[in-house]
Order: sequence, then structure tokens, then C-alpha cells
Amino acid sequence: MWAPFFVGAAPPCHSRSANGFHVVDAAIHAITVGISTPLCHPISNVFQTVFMENHMQIISNIPLWVFPLFAGLLALGLMARRDRNAPVALFYGLPFLAILSLRAVSSIDAPAYVWGLFMLGYLCGTAIGFRAQQNYITGITRTRVSLRAEGLTLTTLMSIFALNFVKGTVVGVAPDVAQTPAFLISFTILAALIAGVFLGRSVAVIRRAYAPKAPRFVTRP
Repeated sequence: MWAPFFVGAAPPCHSRSANGFHVVDAAIHAITVGISTPLCHPISNVFQTVFMENHMQIISNIPLWVFPLFAGLLALGLMARRDRNAPVALFYGLPFLAILSLRAVSSIDAPAYVWGLFMLGYLCGTAIGFRAQQNYITGITRTRVSLRAEGLTLTTLMSIFALNFVKGTVVGVAPDVAQTPAFLISFTILAALIAGVFLGRSVAVIRRAYAPKAPRFVTRP
């Protein structure tokens, strides 16, 4: 169900072959797909089963605020699919979107081992986000950053919305299913991957903005 989201999360290959970036990007794509695709199947199977058995109850109990939230996240994601110029300060707040993942995992009364998996997924997501963001930066100063069009923003925003919706549905309708190891492990790692991507992208931008400039050598006559 969510495999296409995460398959699309791999950075596009705007690479500089002289530095071998195309090899790194291909590796990140393979890692992202390899991690996310099998994890999506348990969640997808659980949700489809729960939804088919309780679809009327689920639809009738969707809060109204969910629809404008979805529209807002979708609009932000679509805006990122165009070349743009953004303030560097924006990326200081981006890691706080990880709170959505933390809140989602903590609300399912997860056992202790799940938090170890969360940290592992968070670190992997940070590495993926850091590497991907470097491909998107086309120019940067201390205050502004120019970014190429990309689909990672749309992918992560829609994925975190989908995961929270599924979690709320499964916990509300079939709480016993939400405590199964397959659901807990898959949900936790996917949520952590998304949270880590936000941090990695922020670190890439802030690090580049404050990187020391290369010295200029002047040849004297």
C-alpha cells in the first residue's frame, strides 16, 4: 500500500559523475527500497483487513480537521516539486516534524525494544535525508538556499500522514492487532525513517550554509 511512497523517496539522480555521486545515489535508492518495501506489507495487510471489516465505522468517524490537514500537506509537497528559494532558518524547524512520529509510536503503548528499533530507523533515515538533500541544493548563502525540484518532500509528508491515519484507525478499531509484533516493528521503523529524513535534510542545509569558504589565492606579479 505504501511501497510506492518509499520507492519514490529515493533521491533523483542529479549527480555529478566526476565525484561518483551517481553510485552513492543508486546505493541509497536500493537501501531505501530494500528497507521500506517489506515493512509496508504487514501494515498494508492489517489496514486492509481492518478497513474491509469496519469501513463504514472508520469513514463515519474521521474528524473533519483531517481533510484540511491533508490538503495543506499535499500543497506543501507539490510546491517542493518546483525549483524554489527558501530561508535557511526554515530548516532549523524541520526536525521538529519528527514529533509526529514520536507521538505516533508512543501512543500505541509500545514495548521497550520498539524504541531501539526507532533509534535504528532514525539513524538510517537521517543518512538518507542528508545524502538526498545534498543533491537538491543548487545555491546557498548564510540566509537563503536555492533548491531544485524534488519529490522527497511530498513523499515524506504523505507517508507520515498515511502512517498516522493507519495507526489511529487500527488502534481505534482493532487495538489487539496494533500490539502484534509485525505491526509494531513495521510501523515503528517506517515512522522513524521518516523522522530521520527530516533531521538529515536540515543538517545538510545548515552544514552547507555555515561551511567555511575555500580561500582565494592571489598570484602576485
